[in-house]
Amino acid sequence: KYSNNLVVYSKPNKIELDVSLDNFKLLFEKFVFNFEEEIETLKKENILSKVKTRLYSKIESQVNLNVTVRSKDFNELVTPVDVNFLGKNGVVVSGQTLDFSKRLYNLEHDLTSYISFTKAVDFKEKNKGKYFIVGQEPHKKEHPKNHKTWKHVRESHLVEYVDLSETEKIKEYIYENQVTPFFEKENIK
Repeated sequence: KYSNNLVVYSKPNKIELDVSLDNFKLLFEKFVFNFEEEIETLKKENILSKVKTRLYSKIESQVNLNVTVRSKDFNELVTPVDVNFLGKNGVVVSGQTLDFSKRLYNLEHDLTSYISFTKAVDFKEKNKGKYFIVGQEPHKKEHPKNHKTWKHVRESHLVEYVDLSETEKIKEYIYENQVTPFFEKENIK
């Protein structure tokens, strides 16, 4: 009970119910929140998990996956950058998945970090690498600034934008150009 800025708890009562999902939902909805609405937001799969499902298993032998690259790897890199995949074939080949619907500040941070990474790599290697950004078009009315950023990335010459529905293009590039892992992979027995 709540009264005059005080929260008072009653003595816990034992409930004689079987432990089941249906009973949990019933109690949850009665005392906490509408269960169905909560489940909908949890079930929504994010773009990174979709890319992992559609692409990672197809390219994992050819590249390093989920790598944190540091200044010891590329001197010009100011801060560590997480990269979804990294390989080489005479030039550095890498890719990053971006959720263009996320908070604009976070989107801009992720995008800037990746672009900084590409510039540091190009400087060290003295050669332009092949860089991919995987994303989906954000809703134009719900996220107008994000949409503008997405459009700019799509038209940019710094990276190659690949829509989530076209990740097969990345796999084809990696195999056709005989990309190998950038860092030596450890043998796991």
